[in-house]
Amino acid sequence: MEMTKEIMYDQFKTLKSNDEKVKYLVDLKEMKQKTPHVFRNIKISIKQFNNLIKEYSSLVPFSAMKRDC
Repeated sequence: MEMTKEIMYDQFKTLKSNDEKVKYLVDLKEMKQKTPHVFRNIKISIKQFNNLIKEYSSLVPFSAMKRDC
C-alpha cells in the first residue's frame, strides 16, 4: 500500500491529543526508514519528521512560530 498526503492528513486530523500525534509521527518515521518505497510520492525527510515530533512533544506546539507573528 502506498501512503499519500491525503491519507496521512486525514489520519492525523482524527487524532485529538498531542501524545497521539507524536506516536503517529514516530510510527510514520519508522515506516519511512524501514519501507521508503511506501512514501515514494511524499517529499518528507526523516529530519522533518524529527522536527515535527519535537514540536508536538513540547508543552505548547509551535509556540515560537506563534510568538513571532
